Formats: sequence, C-alpha cells, structure tokens
Amino acid sequence: MPERYRRQHESNGSGRYEAGSPPGATPPEEGAASRPDAVAASRAPQGAPSFAGRGPKGYRRSDERIREDICERLTEAHDVDAREISVRVSNGQVTLSGTVDTREQKRRAEDIAERVSGAVDVTNNLRFSSRPS
Repeated sequence: MPERYRRQHESNGSGRYEAGSPPGATPPEEGAASRPDAVAASRAPQGAPSFAGRGPKGYRRSDERIREDICERLTEAHDVDAREISVRVSNGQVTLSGTVDTREQKRRAEDIAERVSGAVDVTNNLRFSSRPS
C-alpha cells in the first residue's frame, strides 16, 4: 500500500489516513494506479455498484485498438521479452505467436492479453526456447 495511505490509529480506536489523502478517503486497492478501471471503481461510493468497464449499448473496441493496447502492455512488461511476439486480433479474438524464453513469459504474455478491454478470447501459440540475448 502506498506510504501516503498508511493508517494512523488514534487513542480512541478510530483512525485517519495521512499525508495527502483527502478527508474521508479510503486507500485504493493494491495496484489500482496502473488499472484505470480500478481507479474509476475506487471513486464509486462505498456499497454502490461499480459500472466501470461497461460501455454503451453496441459499443465494441476496434481490433486495432485492442492490438495496440496489448502491444504497449507487452512492451512495458518488465518480465516478458516481447521482441519475437506477434499479436493478431480479429473480432476481439487475440492470437499470440512467436517465441519467448520461458514458460513463465508465455503465461505472462497470455495474462497481459486477457486483461485488455475488448479481448474476447486469447489463443496462445507462443513457443518457448532458450536463445542467446
């Protein structure tokens, strides 16, 4: 949890959030800053349903936007070498192909693709093989 949300307990047992959090703020869930849907959800009043991630009727992200988002996230992932990964998207169906160094990278690349908004299904055709860096 970020330092600025560390809870301080007062003598009467109640608490407050310190250092920069607005009055009545609740700490965001772990990792929320990197997920826009979680940030939006954290703004919903406590106990109220969150509609984050639910777009207007008939809305569907374009395949190009989905592909672009996956490619950016793979590029930013510190634990996946994406240099040999190809990403194709057709009607929200994502196909990953190419090679990575380890099984963990193969699984992580699939996890990244699955979390992108608009990705309906991910087919992971990645192969792993050790290669010189």
